[in-house]
This record gives sequence, C-alpha cells and structure tokens, in this order.
Amino acid sequence: MSTFARVRVILQRAVTGIVTGGSLCEEYVKDHTYGNQLAIVKIREQEKVLDSAHNKKFTSEQVSAHDNKDSIWVTYKDGVYDVTKFLDQHPGGKRFLLSAAGGAVDGMWQFWHFHHTSPLVPRYLEQYRIGTLIDWEEDESPIDLFENDPDRCAPSKQSVLLDRPYNSQTTNSILTASYLTPADALYVRNHGPVPTSLKADNISFEISTSKNEAPPGTKGAIDTADTQNTQNIAHLNLSELQAKFGTKKITAVLQCGGSRAREDLAVNGVSGFAGTNYESITNGMLGNGLWEGIPLAPVLHDLLNDVNVENKFIEFHGADEYFSSIPLAYALDPANDCLLVTKLNDQPLPPDHGAPLRIIIPGNIGARSVKWLQRIVIRNDEGLSPWNCYYYNDKSLPKKNFTFQSGHSLQLQSLILESRAHHLDNNIFATGIAYSGKGHDIDRVEISIDFGKSWHQAKIRTDEILQDDAHKSWHWIRWYSMIPGPKVSKVPPRKNPHDPKLPPPDDVNVPVLARDSIHPSATFIKTAAPPPLDNSLPQVWCRASTIHGETQPPESIRRGGYNFNGYHRVYIEPPASSILSLPSYSS
Repeated sequence: MSTFARVRVILQRAVTGIVTGGSLCEEYVKDHTYGNQLAIVKIREQEKVLDSAHNKKFTSEQVSAHDNKDSIWVTYKDGVYDVTKFLDQHPGGKRFLLSAAGGAVDGMWQFWHFHHTSPLVPRYLEQYRIGTLIDWEEDESPIDLFENDPDRCAPSKQSVLLDRPYNSQTTNSILTASYLTPADALYVRNHGPVPTSLKADNISFEISTSKNEAPPGTKGAIDTADTQNTQNIAHLNLSELQAKFGTKKITAVLQCGGSRAREDLAVNGVSGFAGTNYESITNGMLGNGLWEGIPLAPVLHDLLNDVNVENKFIEFHGADEYFSSIPLAYALDPANDCLLVTKLNDQPLPPDHGAPLRIIIPGNIGARSVKWLQRIVIRNDEGLSPWNCYYYNDKSLPKKNFTFQSGHSLQLQSLILESRAHHLDNNIFATGIAYSGKGHDIDRVEISIDFGKSWHQAKIRTDEILQDDAHKSWHWIRWYSMIPGPKVSKVPPRKNPHDPKLPPPDDVNVPVLARDSIHPSATFIKTAAPPPLDNSLPQVWCRASTIHGETQPPESIRRGGYNFNGYHRVYIEPPASSILSLPSYSS
C-alpha cells in the first residue's frame, strides 16, 4: 500500500468514528515497504467532519418522524444518528433496531447492557451521527434493570468479567476441588437482567412452528422471535410432562464457547473478543454438573407426528429475550440426552442458571443451552438469532450462502488446574480435567515437562464417575500425575491485577464494572493479549485422547475466538516454603 493510500485509510478511520474526540487526532503511519517511520499525520479533516455533525440541531419530534425501515433515526444521549444503512448489518437483527426507530436507544441499551460496556459500539455508532438533540435531558435517576439480580457467591469461587450483565468464570481452585462443580461457583454467562417473574410452582412453555416457511437454503427468512410469525402447536405444563415421560439425570460438562479466549488471542491473533472484557477469559467458563429433567426427545416425537421434521431446526427462546437454534435431528435423537432441566446437583436450578426451567444440550457449546425457557419453535432454517447468525460462528467451517456457519459441537479438551514441584524431591505434580465434547470416553491423558519431547500417562480417577441415565460420556474425568523432573527454582512472572496490560490471576477476583449511566465513573478496563510462555521457565503440557483414537491437537485451529482446544500449557510453580501437601488419591 502506498503512503498516500495509508493516509487515506487513517482519514477514513477518523471520519467513520474509529478515532473520535474533541481534540486533534494524531497517528503514526508505518511504511512497511521501506521500514521507516513517517512523520505524525495531523488529521484536521476529522475535526471538521465531527464539528459539522455536531452543529446540526434536531428536536425529539423531528427524530420521531423517522421511525420506519425506509428512514431510521435514533438518539443516544444528546446525539442524533441516521442508522438506515445499518439495518441489514446490525448484529442483533432488524427487529431490535426497528424497535428503537424514531427514539432513544438508551433504554434498550440498559437491558442489552453490553452496548455500554464495549468500546466498539459507541465508536461504530459515531460514523452515523448527523446532529445533536437540542431538547435532550440527562436522566438523573435511570432505571436499574439489574437491581433485582440474585446475590452471588464469594469472590473466592468466581472471577467476575462483567457485573452488568453478570459474567464470570470459576477459579481453578474450585474446579479442581470436586468432581461436580458447585452450583454457586459454576460460571455465569448472562446477556441481560435475570428474569424475576417466572414461577417455579407452575412451569409451562409452548411449542410452535414458523409460518410462511423460508425457501430451502435461505438463512433466517422468518423472525420467530415475533410470535405473529409462529403457529402454536401445544402449551405444555411441566408437571404433566413429568407424569407422562418421567425424569432423568445426566452428568455433563457445560462450557461457554469462549472459554480459553485469552489463549486463542495469543496463538491465533485478533478475534471478536479483542478489546472487550471477554478477552480476559482463561479456562474457567466451564463446569461439570448433574442435570435432572424431562428427556426432550420423547416429548418432541409425541408432538411432531404430523410435522415434517426433515432438515429442520429447533429454536429455544428464553424469558430474557435470548434465543438460539440447533439442528432438530440432534434434539430428536434420544442418545444425545437433551433435557428440559429443573435441577442442578440435586437442587432446584439457581436463578443465574435458568430457574425454573432451562434446556441442556450435551456436547454443544453453552450458547445452545438456553436458560429461562419459555418457547420452542420448529422451523425450516437456522433462524435470525444473532447468537447463531453473528456470534458463536465457527470460522473454521466452510461458508454457506456466503455466511459463516454456527458453532455447535464442543471439542476434545484437557486442562491443567494445578501444577507444582514437590518440596523434597522435585517431582512435578499436576492435576486437571479432560472430556471429549462428543460423548466419547477418554482413553488417556498425557503430561509433558520437556516441551512435548516425551509424554507420561496420567492416572484417571474413574472411581468418582457417577452412574446416571446418560447414553454417552458427557461428563469430564479428573486426572493427576507425579513425574520426576528437574529442580524448579525460577518463579513464573506474577500478574498484577491492577495493571491493564496484564491478565488477571486465575484465582483472584477482579471485578470490571460496566454500569455507565448507573455509575458514570466506572471505566472499561482493557487488557492486552497475553505474551507467549517463556520457554526459559519450566512448563507442563497436557493432551487427551479418546477411545476412538482422537487426540487433542497441539494448536487449536482458528474458529473466530471460540472453542480453543490446543494443548494446555502452564508454568510449573516452584515448591512452597513448606512441604507441599499432595492429595491422597486411591485410584
């Protein structure tokens, strides 16, 4: 690219809001052809464009006239924006944007609060600014839609990624402490406020089909989030379903598709997690739970006798307006153990985990296991859910109809949750978990302390695997290993949780508040992608293999930030000042 072309790119970035602000913008341009650093480019055109947009004045009444798909104006605080051209690009789909047409998005963003959290959203919005709202008045007492969220556990159990909506990961010390992850410590991935109006004593939901079905091969032609586009088949009461179909218990891993996002950034480069709080996700957005509920497959077979189910999708809608779909064939197969869940670890579901009713789709990323279930829709295509069409895509798959395919399946994983050198003999102790993601049994877990040159087989704790009703092995196994190793004296680099350039420690709770107008002083804390491990320091690696011969890959392929499953590599901690107390495992 020529020097003049590079300057034009910077000017375009400034004009479109990638660089905004009242003061003069200065950027360096690097000429990679000659390797020399050019002089500072002072983009005065930016100020002219922004000043022009700020100088135009509008009233709320004028904005309200632009409330249809042909002309969509919205306001955010005192800004006026013409987002008509953005309608087809909006990640959340047309419906959400049209619902705000002619008015303010502030209220909608109080619900979908990540808009306030992400630095990219207001920055991107700025390119559509056309003026200033002259009759805007700041709300001095904004409604807090999250004030009724449930109380959460002690910080020692979870590291908080966001508080609005609440997002957290479980600490390594908790994950390694027991076979089943405690319900109050299990990671939370909320997209909005926790619904509070659902009653546990009268649980019901509906099943419907989409009207005006899309032509074959068309993605998302019908918006089934709008109930006018669906035809009800049945309204189901959970107690009646329990009497007819009974309940089952399965032990299954629940894992967010974004778990290990930090490693993915380090290995595969920029993803959709970069520049957001979610780039701090290590390996804690997962857990092993005992789920109890009504098997979904017989319910569907009973209701869909007269419906053509070939090549269909099933879409789950939650009371929090979140919805997502999977191929119907997966849900219809009894061997996949899909459940309408009401209990976790023999206790009623906690509010953060979907009480009183959620769906669990074993073998799929957590995004498909919709919480606070209220509706199920049978449809011809994958649908318009932004969490299928835009987020949770698997960019390693070939495109269909010029779009990325949704990511569904979990990948073969093994993780090291603790590693330390023994105080007396310098044996290397390591422990962790492994699971196949596809319901296959784990055959072995192997450990390396010489950067993959040799591997030692770990011991698997088969004695603690629960006898449940599952057709496949959806659960994880815990493993441990003691390997003779070199003397470990170097201390791995410590991580300062207050330094935004470094990731937070695994077992230290570092809340990142994202309350915007609720707490204007709260700031977004951006971290940087982690550096590669220092090979001058001792490390332990692990990999898992299944009984079908599948082995965890050394490096994870690029999936757009999701489902990272390369070898897990961590530093070996030097021995503590006192003798290390090792677990006494019988198996």
